[in-house]
Amino acid sequence: MNKKKFLVILSILCIILCVILGGRYFLNCKKTNLNSTSESSNLNKGIYILSSGDTVYYLSNEKSTTVKKYNVEGALDMKEVSNNKVYVPICYGEHKEEIAVLHNGEFSKYIKLSYDLPLLIRYNKYNNKAYVTHKTKVTKQKENCITVINTLLDKEENTIMYNNHVEDITFTTNNNMVVSSYSLKEKAHKLDIFNLKTNSIIKTIPTPIKFSSIKCGKNNLIYAVNQKSKDNILFVIDLNKGKVIKKIKLPYEYPYKIFISNKAEKEYIYVLHQDFDSLQGKGISIIDSSSNKIVTQLAQVECPEDIDLYEEKMVVSNWRDGRIYIINNNVICNEIPINKPISVVINRN
Repeated sequence: MNKKKFLVILSILCIILCVILGGRYFLNCKKTNLNSTSESSNLNKGIYILSSGDTVYYLSNEKSTTVKKYNVEGALDMKEVSNNKVYVPICYGEHKEEIAVLHNGEFSKYIKLSYDLPLLIRYNKYNNKAYVTHKTKVTKQKENCITVINTLLDKEENTIMYNNHVEDITFTTNNNMVVSSYSLKEKAHKLDIFNLKTNSIIKTIPTPIKFSSIKCGKNNLIYAVNQKSKDNILFVIDLNKGKVIKKIKLPYEYPYKIFISNKAEKEYIYVLHQDFDSLQGKGISIIDSSSNKIVTQLAQVECPEDIDLYEEKMVVSNWRDGRIYIINNNVICNEIPINKPISVVINRN
């Protein structure tokens, strides 16, 4: 082989090597199937994982071999609140009238509640308060309520009596609370809008179906789904008009849960797809709210139960298969085996 041919071959090999290394560098991960664990996505943040209703695991990062465990028997939900704290309402067992408070990966305290069976919790970033729903007491109508927690003081502030079964809660930019619920009296689905200065209902919007997950986006538009629907629809509701103004067709069945994220002044709606009863379904749909167009489909994510985001990275739980997926730039980079993960929260501190 003459010198000229040797240099040409050497140059081609160098180019191929650069492409491979460059691609790995920019993605910080590689595509993997769901049965293998790849390299780190460089999340470098702690992760809280609520597992099977009785344990919170805390990993200091996605590759940590040291796992902290906290007993929260009876917990079915978990949310980040002010000052990087995490609240875990406990619905049954020894602490069924309390909320566990975690901070920087450590247990901090319990918050005592006036009413028992706290079920779901939603944080209002506009007033630093958390709103806790309780398991509906059909035979004790005067005891159904939403408990308000001052998250700066970790203290119950008051209760809003509300004799309905609550599906979900979200908050508008003008500090109103929107509650998707089922009326025990009228036996009908609806959205109730609360003025949080007076804690009173100022408007009720009847809905044709149950909205099991709702989130408020820009311009106070409400995005809603019905988790049992095979119609694959994301509903957009205008609160001022009091009606559905748009239906966005989704690529997968069983729209289950909604998450909203803002990146570079753009708003994106994340829809997780699964039927919890049959443990079927897959996929995450990502919609640009400015165009109402689907911009990304993550078909490789099986049975997504919950999601949290940090920059370009996602942490997604799969309850059925006992997996936490770490996703970077829409590619699965790593998986963490955890028994029946219900909820995930990234420690942003």
